[in-house]
Amino acid sequence: MLRAYYLGCPVWANKEWCGTLFSRRAKSPDYLRQYARVFNSVEGSATFYSLPAADMLLRWKHETPESFRFMFKFPRLITHDYLLNNMERETVHFLQTMQPLQSRIGLLFLQLPPTFGPKMLPTLAKYLPLLPPDYRYAVEVRHRDFLAPIHTPNI
Repeated sequence: MLRAYYLGCPVWANKEWCGTLFSRRAKSPDYLRQYARVFNSVEGSATFYSLPAADMLLRWKHETPESFRFMFKFPRLITHDYLLNNMERETVHFLQTMQPLQSRIGLLFLQLPPTFGPKMLPTLAKYLPLLPPDYRYAVEVRHRDFLAPIHTPNI
């Protein structure tokens, strides 16, 4: 069985790649198209800060091959400012905004802030069922207690 693997970077618009990944004379409007010739996925942090306009999403779609996948972050408002609490309307708005690129989205990920610790997992458990099955999701935890060694009693 052949599996699809996705390889990419956390950004596609890095002007320091001109002359290596990009042509020497590439300008920012050329970056995604040239990036997509080498990689088949990219992390999209732009959605963390603000939602792109529909025409921008369509441009991204047209500049990449059908097999290309974007991995977008949920907006900061949802994950960091309100810590997933009472964000149903904002979540629906985010997902509706991203709809023009739906077929190209590999996953959407909830990057939780370092303050979101294990004691807040009930909030996450309450939020996750609100997400429709139209997309694939990932959760990134960053609180240091998630990285602590697990001690189990000797049996």
